[in-house]
Amino acid sequence: MDEKIVSLLQKYRANTLSDDEYAQLKSWMEEREENSQYMATFISLYKIQHMQEAYRLADPGKAYRAIQSRYRKRKNVKRIRYFAAAACLIALISTITLLLQPFGGGEDSLARIDFQRSGQPVLFTSTNGEVKSLENGGELITQNSDDTAAIYHTVQTQRGGNFKLILPDQSVVWLNADTKVRYAADFLHDRTLELSGEAYFDVQKNGSAFYVKGGGNTIRVLGTTFNVSAYASKPVVTTLVHGAVEVSNLRDKLTLAPNEQATSATAADALAVKTVNTAIYTSWIDGIFEFQSANLADIMEQLAQWYDIEVEYQDPKLKNVHFTGSLFRDNSIAYSLQIIQEISEVKFRTQNGKLYVYK
Repeated sequence: MDEKIVSLLQKYRANTLSDDEYAQLKSWMEEREENSQYMATFISLYKIQHMQEAYRLADPGKAYRAIQSRYRKRKNVKRIRYFAAAACLIALISTITLLLQPFGGGEDSLARIDFQRSGQPVLFTSTNGEVKSLENGGELITQNSDDTAAIYHTVQTQRGGNFKLILPDQSVVWLNADTKVRYAADFLHDRTLELSGEAYFDVQKNGSAFYVKGGGNTIRVLGTTFNVSAYASKPVVTTLVHGAVEVSNLRDKLTLAPNEQATSATAADALAVKTVNTAIYTSWIDGIFEFQSANLADIMEQLAQWYDIEVEYQDPKLKNVHFTGSLFRDNSIAYSLQIIQEISEVKFRTQNGKLYVYK
């Protein structure tokens, strides 16, 4: 590997890349699919290392030998040609539970899986019914209205969509795919936002409370960053990154501390709280799917939402296969599926416009 690229990867990991260096690294990634695949592996490895608090100065030779040993124990030994370079770039320890690898030629069927990310526009709707189309992946800076009438605006992403909304109080909301938010035109007077879907919030303090309502839960905020997932027919999950929020529903009320997560299956159920690695639940705003012991059903649901596909399982038991790792959201779905296929016995094929999961 070119010494310049090695240097750029080291700076990427240390978060010290300049704009020009970032452009160089991005150009290198786009030159060949192999480069893009290596970058995905590199990111996954250093994230796993961070989560497991590995030593930065671990012996690269020892790390490489540990990787070789792990893969030799598997029935089907996969190619590991890039791991030598990866081991020299980042520290590893033998307790790493999952190592994503560069992926050479996969199943022929994967080459024919060409579902593309949906490019449908984001819809902005006013109370009077006027609808405007906004660019998918773009942003909107909103202005406050002093009109005391009940005027509300709605912003809605579709499958495969994402959007950045800057509210009149300068709070920022990142909308994930298939998400709708509704808020008052006079937002400075009524800082309440109704959510269906998933959004990440960076709330600005202004002396008044900020409320998020979704799935029967109400989150009360004074100034903080947090993520809320409130898709229909799914548990409501509130993940606090910084600050403090009060979460309540028909049964419970509690206050979260940073790195805590509250979950309830319905508005009438008790809130379950646990400590989590918040990066796993917020990395989507940086264009990454990140999974920590996630079952295949949840992973495929996210991919289906992003690429607007329908998934069928040959055996329902396959839904419970678990994975840990990272995938780039802007890559083709074939690439993401190949990663899953290479590290498991799960396989994929398409038929009649659907994606089938089999073993």
